[in-house]
Amino acid sequence: MQNWKYVKKIMNPDSIQKYGELYSFRFDNETETFLLTHNNGRPSLNEVQNHDELVFDKLLSFNKDDIENVFKTRESLRGLLRPTLMPIGADPFGNYFCIDQDSGAIVFWEHESTNETKIAESLLQLVDLLQ
Repeated sequence: MQNWKYVKKIMNPDSIQKYGELYSFRFDNETETFLLTHNNGRPSLNEVQNHDELVFDKLLSFNKDDIENVFKTRESLRGLLRPTLMPIGADPFGNYFCIDQDSGAIVFWEHESTNETKIAESLLQLVDLLQ
């Protein structure tokens, strides 16, 4: 069973919706519920199955005042990240796990090379891949 540490309550429950509206994106209900209940969390099992040396460190926060949040991250990556990628998680090395607005798939974005690798069909599938 997957345990999540350091989960923070979302101060404004509309933050997830507002983030989506800001970038013309709608999270499906399952994803939105997961993000709401695991905000800023770190999974106890964090290695991504079938992807050597890929580690899911944490979900980014939807609280604007938190240091590592989706709003600041998206803004800081403007011009580097493909516009349809929504960063929602990070590895320990400055790379991001993003939801692709076009497909809902999870894409791993590497900051040094800007390479993109599709990891899973959805956020919940990614969580199932963590071991």
